[in-house]
Amino acid sequence: MSPLLAWSSRYITQFASDIFAARAELERLEAHCAALIQSDQAFAYTERRNRQRRRLQNYFDQLRSEGRGVPIWGTAHNGTVLRHPETGDASPPVNSHLLHLHIGIDAQAEPRMHIRLTGGAPRQIRAALLELGVETGGMETPITILPETGKPWRPRFDIKTLAQEERMLQAAAYIFCAYLTGMRDCEVQAMQRGCLALTRSQDGMIMRHRVRSVAYKGKSSQGEPADWITIEPVAQAIEVLERLSFRAASARGLTTLWPVLIARSVSKDHLSAEIVRQLNRFRDHLNDLFGTPDMPAVPNGPGDQPWRITTRQFRRTIAWHIANRPFGTIAGMIQYKHASVATFEGYAGSSRSGFRAEVQNQRSLGSLRTC
Repeated sequence: MSPLLAWSSRYITQFASDIFAARAELERLEAHCAALIQSDQAFAYTERRNRQRRRLQNYFDQLRSEGRGVPIWGTAHNGTVLRHPETGDASPPVNSHLLHLHIGIDAQAEPRMHIRLTGGAPRQIRAALLELGVETGGMETPITILPETGKPWRPRFDIKTLAQEERMLQAAAYIFCAYLTGMRDCEVQAMQRGCLALTRSQDGMIMRHRVRSVAYKGKSSQGEPADWITIEPVAQAIEVLERLSFRAASARGLTTLWPVLIARSVSKDHLSAEIVRQLNRFRDHLNDLFGTPDMPAVPNGPGDQPWRITTRQFRRTIAWHIANRPFGTIAGMIQYKHASVATFEGYAGSSRSGFRAEVQNQRSLGSLRTC
């Protein structure tokens, strides 16, 4: 749990700014592309093509001046790879989507305008590949450097890896909210935009972060509004969620903090049970980016197999630590003592939430182990 929480913290406090910056860049590119397409509408096909090729050459000239390569996708998809014209080395294919954004093409609306088709600019692209080489991703957003490696935490973004990292950021925020509040999964996922408030403690001496959601007890499907007192890292996670969820939720007329971030006509609105798969994909993603086969970022479980994450583990684990290690630390940074005080001061510590009983149960189990 400690490394999982540590990497979640880095996503929220460090990587989130890169992800939001990349989303803002993509939106600017999409608006720029739409404006170029609109300006080209007055011209015949041949002139439109000439204008697109000139923009493409200007883009390659810019890449040359910056010492950068032709953008390729972060991963190969649909079985397609790029073979280097001279060496034959295989890599993910050219990121035509990004080229289209820069030069004013909507290949979905007009498939015949695709820049890689014979009537597009295949020779121009081939010449640039030979001269400039390639660059993964290709977007402009700078990537935060990891102090321990001196390297960016990931390659530059493209539209696919950006969407992936947004889902990973959502998973990281869920881990913070579920683990550091003692809330059940259904209570976490009942959180709505505007649920966070800063209030004073009962004695008026301390400012507390208060989360408003819906509490569920036992097998009842009928919840009731309730408040949880939590700690600043959870407040940071909720602020990230507010910003992350706004675009997808607003497009569907929702106020939930947990929408499905991929806007497709066939996708459901709420994350719900999909969170389990997303959490385990987050584990795999951390291992791919920051681990090695011999030392995964999130240590393996029994049988040296990847640790399978479930939503129940968070509530039970923090209850055990509060009961048995009240002065321990989470990821070397967040004190369990603070989480213990906060959760017991608010609703999570009341009898209705069941969290106090959960802690007492774990304390009893801990006592039995020491006998």
